[in-house]
Amino acid sequence: MNVTWADYLMQIKNNEFSGIWVKEVAQHLLASSYEHEPMNRETEVHKV
Repeated sequence: MNVTWADYLMQIKNNEFSGIWVKEVAQHLLASSYEHEPMNRETEVHKV
């Protein structure tokens, strides 16, 4: 499954089963990545 890093982080952030800490980290990474570099690269993600 190919998704962008931003999409992956958004899925984590919006997942009802993600813990508060994980959601905060995802939000921080989303905010800081938009400031420093484009997030349109695709990343190979494997479902477990």
